[in-house]
Amino acid sequence: MRINPPTKIYVDKSPIHGRGVFASENIHKGEIFEVCPCLDLGIKLGEISTLLMDYRFNWPQGSGRGWEKQVVGLGFSSFYNHSNNYNANWRSNIEIDAFEFYA
Repeated sequence: MRINPPTKIYVDKSPIHGRGVFASENIHKGEIFEVCPCLDLGIKLGEISTLLMDYRFNWPQGSGRGWEKQVVGLGFSSFYNHSNNYNANWRSNIEIDAFEFYA
């Protein structure tokens, strides 16, 4: 599957955490605004590693069966800031080994 670069977001300095991802135009509720391919780090469930600790994701997320491995999402995925008052979320797309970030 072809994955195109995002067109509605950009990375810039964040007043909260150094850098963050911001919208350059309106993004509608439920709209996917970035698809990020994943890179397997080779870390399996039960293994202990500090490799890229603040930038890795459990894969797959939201499957209901728990995660199987840890990955790094490419694209802007490592720049998304965490917030208790979030306006975006992500899900695993197992068919294309990618994260989908959506509003």
